[in-house]
Amino acid sequence: AFEKGLKPDTIIIDEPMSYETQDGLPYSPKNFDLQYRGSVSAAQALAQSLNVPAVKTLDFVGVASFIRQARDFGITTFGEDAEHYGLSLALGSGEVTLLELANAYGVFANRGNHCPVRFIKTAERADCALVARSHSVAAISAILSDNNLRMPEFGEENPLNFAFPVAAKTGTSRNFRDNWTMGYTDDYVVGVWVGN
Repeated sequence: AFEKGLKPDTIIIDEPMSYETQDGLPYSPKNFDLQYRGSVSAAQALAQSLNVPAVKTLDFVGVASFIRQARDFGITTFGEDAEHYGLSLALGSGEVTLLELANAYGVFANRGNHCPVRFIKTAERADCALVARSHSVAAISAILSDNNLRMPEFGEENPLNFAFPVAAKTGTSRNFRDNWTMGYTDDYVVGVWVGN
């Protein structure tokens, strides 16, 4: 979305929404706490993991475009077309392995470069490819590192508040089946998954 013109201070309205799906049924995303916050910046929405703004952002980007970008970031598990996933892809309706998700977050740690994962330190580094613009990557890293942006949702003293700069993001999959947290610095990416 940042590469299509969205900015961290762009206002997104967090409000009840309903989208028509391919099968004609309504899709009405809700935030985790079933509350709505009204006008929030894109930075606040991302840092606080607000679902409705995430769906609105995916609608702005387009599901097919998002899937192409995800593949550039190393996600291979989105095997279906955009219509199969729909806007619920923003909230975890597409399966992703922990390793692929951690490697995708590595793009942010590598300043926009996707470098395939290596399993041993002595292995030759695989060829990296630039897949995201530096201004977009820098904006996301700044947002995910800002505990003040996270505070309204996670509290002042939260598990993502480290004594050193760490960009961190939490998430769930459909029906809260899985919980994950990703964190990264310039040197490391750590992914944690708990679920079924």
